[in-house]
Amino acid sequence: MSQVKPDNYHQYVDLLKNNICFCSFTKKNGELRDMTCTLREDLLPKNDRPLKRVTPVSDTIPESISVWDLNKAGWRSFRLDSVKYFMPLGPIDVNEV
Repeated sequence: MSQVKPDNYHQYVDLLKNNICFCSFTKKNGELRDMTCTLREDLLPKNDRPLKRVTPVSDTIPESISVWDLNKAGWRSFRLDSVKYFMPLGPIDVNEV
C-alpha cells in the first residue's frame, strides 16, 4: 500500500480499525515520531482498553486519535494536524511488523 492522507478523523479511524498503519507525526514538543499502530480489535489488549470511545458520541470531531502502538505495546495518541506521513501497511499479521 502507499501513503494516504485521510481527510478527516473518521477516515483515519476506519483505516486503523482494519489495518496496521505506519504514522509519522510531530509531537507537541516538536520532535518527529514514527509509530506502527492500529485499532484492530484482534490486536488490542483485552484488559487495557481506552477509557474514552474510539468513535465520537457527539457531532464534535476530535482533534486527536488514541491508537495502540504495536512497538511500545501501549496506548498513544497523535493530533490529526501534526501528521506528516500515514500509510496503511495492510491487514497483515502482527508478527510481520
